[in-house]
Amino acid sequence: MSFEDNLKPGSNFVLIPTTTDHAAKEFASEAETVLASVVAQPDSEHALEFWMHNA
Repeated sequence: MSFEDNLKPGSNFVLIPTTTDHAAKEFASEAETVLASVVAQPDSEHALEFWMHNA
């Protein structure tokens, strides 16, 4: 079940702060990795676009 599915009306899933915090840290870590890649290799800008559309 995806994060978006958990937000749909009627969902029995309850987000707790630790889950939200973990998800935020994971997202930030992935973003940092992708951005570092784009800075190191400007021709990999498409990787940033791909990641943003699939995040």
